[in-house]
Amino acid sequence: LVSAIFVNSFISTVGSNLQNAGFIHMRYSDNDTRKFSPEYFTQYQWDNLRGMVNRYLLGSNLRIRIKETKKLDLYAGIGLMYEWEKWNFDGVDSTKLPAIHPVFVKTALLKLNQYFKISIKLFQTTEFTFTNYFQARMDKHIVTPRIADFIQWNIPVSKKFSINLDME
Repeated sequence: LVSAIFVNSFISTVGSNLQNAGFIHMRYSDNDTRKFSPEYFTQYQWDNLRGMVNRYLLGSNLRIRIKETKKLDLYAGIGLMYEWEKWNFDGVDSTKLPAIHPVFVKTALLKLNQYFKISIKLFQTTEFTFTNYFQARMDKHIVTPRIADFIQWNIPVSKKFSINLDME
């Protein structure tokens, strides 16, 4: 199973951008046919107002099906990913900028990648999903991981169209 998602959020007023962020994510998995299975993913991301010029991810996880019923799905994944990031100082308050700084800060790091996902079918067709992501360097900085939560409410309108309400 190949899945892809594209999210873009751009808000502008006269003379200034209030938000310009998004990502493209692609994932390959075996459609949950086994308790343990590999999955592979790649992602491109940007967040211009915070100063993230771009972020690339390439990785693989061991996907673990903990529980799957008609009303409840529990999954976890653990693996490794390689992350390339390029940041500028657009998101830094000018009073906090160092006197001398580079134009860009670039990183290229191997990281531990872990997630936990729970999906609950609320009604006959409506589904609520909560996913927690944990990404950490595998050195002394493992104590300062990136942690992100993603909440989605999926409301199918027809067989081919649904409304998704997302919160990050």
